[in-house]
Amino acid sequence: MTTFLLSLFLGCAAPTQSANCHDTARTMADISGCEQENAREADKALNTAYKERVAKYADDSLFRAKLKKAQRAWIAYRDLELDLIDSGGSIASFCRGIRFAELSKERAIYLKSLAEKEEGDVCAP
Repeated sequence: MTTFLLSLFLGCAAPTQSANCHDTARTMADISGCEQENAREADKALNTAYKERVAKYADDSLFRAKLKKAQRAWIAYRDLELDLIDSGGSIASFCRGIRFAELSKERAIYLKSLAEKEEGDVCAP
């Protein structure tokens, strides 16, 4: 039964996860550890994207203040979103890790897009 559950979890894992980590994971704790590492990497990428935007707009204090406020609101949203899936048990950290990474990657992409304003895009900051 344990082998079946592990193969089920490994089979449905998010495609962006480290294959090496999942290749060696043998327990639910191992799998959760893989997801936590994936979440850490996504968080690092998000922090880098945020810092790059702050640096890019170093001369625009109004934009930086708005970005900081928006980022804090997004973090509050992310945390509440994660609370929705926190059902306890060994699967909770696995599910939270996956969702944390998804949300963080989406936000990092958005923050990077702030620097890729196309000419004539009147809706971009």
